[in-house]
Amino acid sequence: MDPASGIVATHAATLLPFFLARLEDQPSIEASIQGLLNLSLTTIWSADQIALIMSALVSDIALQQFPQAARHAVFSLFDRLLDANLAQMQQHNDLVVQAFIHALDGEKDPRCLLLAFPTAQRIYQHFTILADAAAAGADPDDASLAETLFDVTSCYFPITFRPPPGDPFGITPEQLKNALHPLLVAIPENAPFALPFLSEKLTAESRHARRDAMEVLALGPSLGPHDVVPYLGELWSSIRAEVVHAHDDSGERAALAAITTLTTVLGRDAARIDAFLADTIERDVVRKLNDPDANEATAHGKIVAA
Repeated sequence: MDPASGIVATHAATLLPFFLARLEDQPSIEASIQGLLNLSLTTIWSADQIALIMSALVSDIALQQFPQAARHAVFSLFDRLLDANLAQMQQHNDLVVQAFIHALDGEKDPRCLLLAFPTAQRIYQHFTILADAAAAGADPDDASLAETLFDVTSCYFPITFRPPPGDPFGITPEQLKNALHPLLVAIPENAPFALPFLSEKLTAESRHARRDAMEVLALGPSLGPHDVVPYLGELWSSIRAEVVHAHDDSGERAALAAITTLTTVLGRDAARIDAFLADTIERDVVRKLNDPDANEATAHGKIVAA
């Protein structure tokens, strides 16, 4: 507790349920969230108090009906709690992840998203997010935490935000992309959702969507060989085509970076990388190096280098 704050721990403990109860009172929502944030700036909460806060955020309260300033304060609250109360939050692993999912689900304001995406990265880094609902003790028919968190983040892909003329906030599409893309392949548990999702995006009509999908794949060295193999044929076919029939330098660079990452991932399994090199690369690339079409030969040379 910061002595300068003038709020002792007992007073903070008294104010906490007051602010939480006020979250159900529409006119008081913004002030209550700000009050919680201000308290959290000077208070180290106990694990039980963290559970109260998270339970309030994951309740039937419709966070997306809050004013933008209040929603932004909710993400600031998560950020502050992760800074000061990580150990206590980790004692309520699933509850914290569920509360964050509830806060992010349906968010549309780029100011909130620019704060929420890095917070999601911290959630991935510090919490256990299982891909198997049954393994987490939930109904096997329920979506797992990994799938649900992936769903509420991947819905923003690809980033199509364009700031309006005279936008005073200065948020760029590149900022949002740089914050979102690593989330999709942040943990191996995302593979069953991310790889088919990205494979589908690689066949999109939009060149920008295809390029962005390859940029995400290039960020995926955390994936395992066994994760990649079921989707390797589809991924390889699409990515190779982006090099051979490159429309621009950025798309080609993204494709080559994705090939490098996929090769790195497969390289962790000697049998799989040997099969990939002996079969796929030999068939689709090496034999093309002597192609009379100089452009195709050059493209396949770049693939070999990648």
